[in-house]
Amino acid sequence: MQETKKCTKCGEVKLLEEFSKNRKSKDNLMYECKLCRGVTSKQYLRTIEGFFADVFNSQTSNSKERGHPLQDFTKRELITYAMEHLHFIGYWYNYVDSDYDPNLRPSFDRLDNDKPYTLGNIQILAWGEHCKKSGEEKMDGRDLRICKAVVGTHKETRKVVNFHSLGDAEKQTGVNRSNISNCCKKKRKRDGKGYYYTSQSAGGYIWKFKEYYERLK
Repeated sequence: MQETKKCTKCGEVKLLEEFSKNRKSKDNLMYECKLCRGVTSKQYLRTIEGFFADVFNSQTSNSKERGHPLQDFTKRELITYAMEHLHFIGYWYNYVDSDYDPNLRPSFDRLDNDKPYTLGNIQILAWGEHCKKSGEEKMDGRDLRICKAVVGTHKETRKVVNFHSLGDAEKQTGVNRSNISNCCKKKRKRDGKGYYYTSQSAGGYIWKFKEYYERLK
């Protein structure tokens, strides 16, 4: 016979596999079943306290992943900062009134992604606005977290030009970023006769990723 346990939340007797692990309890299982804990967690995240706990923990995790210093503020200081800004309160009530639409959830976005989280380096946006801004930065080549610098050498004048991303190079030279990328990656192409070749130039420039170009110097 399979072992069971009674959930303290819903009162139902369920199989042990329906409870998450908890080393602090006598039976090493949570008191509430997974279903109830999911509901409880969701409800908590929809409270001001739960929302800011989630935001602060995410900032801490992101800082560690990127090798940045941790926030120079506490969770309580972040809450005070937000409550003093009327547009956060507006974002919050829009989020609540929308029945918690994820795209309307307030988000704390860094003004400069190369710098750590500080109260002087964050702006408050709705999550949908944050995603749109992030997408535009990636398309324009302004998101340096994912962009690779490239170097173009003019085939005739031998003038060397530096760009912080493929998007930046396309914007300033008019050369399609895909063609620049293919040159940097030495991607093989097939000509009209079926022969393969590797092109290193596009738009009158010989293209290389900057890190590779620096090694050749």
